[in-house]
Amino acid sequence: MSVFNSSTPQSGSKKITRLMKRAESKMAPHMDKFQSPDGMMAGLLISGAAAIAAQSKGSKKPLKQAIKEASKMSGIPLGAMTAHAECSLAMCKMSIQMQRSTPFMGGDNE
Repeated sequence: MSVFNSSTPQSGSKKITRLMKRAESKMAPHMDKFQSPDGMMAGLLISGAAAIAAQSKGSKKPLKQAIKEASKMSGIPLGAMTAHAECSLAMCKMSIQMQRSTPFMGGDNE
């Protein structure tokens, strides 16, 4: 399922806003762990895996494995890390879509 399946230009940003609110509510109780060195490394792992998953057309299995590893590494529950990963993935997909739609990247800038 694509994050951007509506024809309106605001559909992606509304989806990201919802995902950000969900991630914020899930991560808020665990911010002390997320701000620790292990938590920061887990966040980088999630962000990198989300960027790779957004670029690829294949399976999301490596992202799921990265979420599990990041959760284990940081001590943050799996549900909170999954919410963070979903938000990161949506932001990466939106960034890629914006890059592809500019005339400088070969898009038509509709």
